[in-house]
Amino acid sequence: MTETHSSTKKKYILIDDDPIYQSIMTRVAQQKGIDLDVYESLLALGSIGLLAKYDAVIVDYDLGQINGIEIAEYLSALFGDIPMILVSEKQRDPRSHPWPNCIKQFINKSLGYEYVINQAIEATARQAKKQNPKPHPESSPNKKKTRILVYDDDPIFCKRIKKCEERTNISVLTCTSMDEFCIKALDEEYDIVLLDFYLDTLNGLQAAKITESKPTFLMSHDNAVAKKILSGKNHITGFLSKAHSPNDILRYASRQEKLPHS
Repeated sequence: MTETHSSTKKKYILIDDDPIYQSIMTRVAQQKGIDLDVYESLLALGSIGLLAKYDAVIVDYDLGQINGIEIAEYLSALFGDIPMILVSEKQRDPRSHPWPNCIKQFINKSLGYEYVINQAIEATARQAKKQNPKPHPESSPNKKKTRILVYDDDPIFCKRIKKCEERTNISVLTCTSMDEFCIKALDEEYDIVLLDFYLDTLNGLQAAKITESKPTFLMSHDNAVAKKILSGKNHITGFLSKAHSPNDILRYASRQEKLPHS
């Protein structure tokens, strides 16, 4: 395996003992301009110190003798600034056992190879911003982008609303699972929260308890949900109907206004 790579080309490592997953991830990474090294285990890598040369680490949770969490503990202790993406074919609950801070996201493999690579790219970009923050000009505070955290278990909706940030002064962080939402809610910076009311493991009102210090809007195609939310005692800022476009939903949420229900 070659060790030479472009100084501008990102270099990631995948530790996964599934040869088919390794092969497809390698091809997807090449299409994205990412230099991806693959190993079936930490032992195959030879030395954990070699992880220092990578921009991001993608690790399968289930590796046999040593799992992804244990690798993350090593990574966090030795190279705390290298982001790690944890993947698995099974659902994992980060609340059942505290995960090291270097784990920026847990992704179920069913979400696809490209999704994993894209999330690793985003994690690398966020880490680069933390290490090289741009000075914030005091004279132009209005140029700061509104950051909105969106949790919807529909990946198609998340892709659509993510694309809207190109046409707005809004930065969008998307989550498609409770695991991902918990991690981003605790680890990322954001101004406003958008939650789908009907989620995979719980409803939006329950998920909103995690981010109750931020303005929070619930979304749904079912306008009857609005009456439940707005008539009850809760900390929800408002209801946004999914009958409207993702662009309009973002625009109204950023202004902290309520869209018409119909």
